[in-house]
Amino acid sequence: MRHFRSIAATSVVLLGGLLATGIPALASTVTYTTTGIFSVGGGTTFSGTGGASLVFASGSGNVTAPSTGTLGSFTTTLPAGGKITGSGTFTLTIDQTSPVVGNANFGSDTLTGSVSVNSHGIPGANTLVITFAQTSVDIGGVVYTLEGLGGGNLAADQLGINITGNDVTTIQADVTTPEPALYSLIGAGFAGMLLVGLRRKQNGVASANFKGGDQSL
Repeated sequence: MRHFRSIAATSVVLLGGLLATGIPALASTVTYTTTGIFSVGGGTTFSGTGGASLVFASGSGNVTAPSTGTLGSFTTTLPAGGKITGSGTFTLTIDQTSPVVGNANFGSDTLTGSVSVNSHGIPGANTLVITFAQTSVDIGGVVYTLEGLGGGNLAADQLGINITGNDVTTIQADVTTPEPALYSLIGAGFAGMLLVGLRRKQNGVASANFKGGDQSL
């Protein structure tokens, strides 16, 4: 009986630990905000010449996962004679406020990409390209995967931003939580542990009764 209680107590502790440290509820409402910083200038603006600039506007979302969320937008301003040139890095930070993840340090993560300007073989159509080192992050079981990357002459990890005129480019992500199958698997695992403990208890009782019978002969 003591062994069975130990198995049950261990199962409860493990399940509680999983729920507390990173597995949100199914179809959970995900709330987040974002910030973006260019290494050149250390702010939200990537400056060019002649008054040209590319500015990142922070995003926010309150979505029911799985869903698509907006992570922010890039606004290109290109006065006559202006030009956006240069290189550097862009860091996008996602701060998740719901669902709460056990440890506050796990409530945010970053996506970083290198910034370059080139024509990608398209005559007269310059594009600012952000090449991301990774295209998804996992914050306490909620996965944010960048959308709208690639296409044309761009690689699957690249975001292209038109810089030939005044324009706005939105950056979005697929927001997902663990599949129902994961919860079924976790439940089955704990049920199996309890069943093993019960069988061991029953076998122990049967063995004790058998030995007791031998001693009475």
